[in-house]
Amino acid sequence: MTISGLYLASKSPRRKNILNQLMVDFEVLEIDVDEDEMQDEGPQEYLDRIVKSKVTAAGNKILQENLTLKPFLVADTVVSHKNKIFGKPTTKDHAHRMLKELSGTTHTVTTGIALGHISESKEIEFVQNHSHTVVEMKSLSAKEIERYVLTEEPMDKAGGYGIQGLGASFVKGIGGCYFNVVGLPVQETCLLLDDLNISYWSNKD
Repeated sequence: MTISGLYLASKSPRRKNILNQLMVDFEVLEIDVDEDEMQDEGPQEYLDRIVKSKVTAAGNKILQENLTLKPFLVADTVVSHKNKIFGKPTTKDHAHRMLKELSGTTHTVTTGIALGHISESKEIEFVQNHSHTVVEMKSLSAKEIERYVLTEEPMDKAGGYGIQGLGASFVKGIGGCYFNVVGLPVQETCLLLDDLNISYWSNKD
């Protein structure tokens, strides 16, 4: 049986836009998760931990608040270079330093996604997937970085830039999924939706 809707446990407007593009029926489920890095934690370890924390937070909220039992999608995106994690900048100075460090590099953007559901025994179960994209960024001048940071576009984006916005002018090329850099890889998302028989454009009645 095909399931008609899900929760998106994310406030990201980019992820909302991608699900709308896929014609997925969803509603936003707001959760709070501590996304601070742990000491000596690599990018993949960090991503796996945060995704699992989001799954737990979303599942617990559904159970504790007696919400309609629907599947829930969580995602987290990290930018990494030389095994260093570049998350969302906390200040404009932080964004400036981050972009200066990524300037002229080939770095990796990884998104971890998971699709969870509540089992008949009220257990939280989930399937997950990852997508990796290599991004080549041009060398940025101090003036370019300063002008970009002043737009405030970097402030809610991993790595401090948005490939779908003004930050596209910094990107020389990518290897892999463009939507992964935006924040939700389409192919991997559709595979998870298929796994739980959740309706999107290609399998709507």
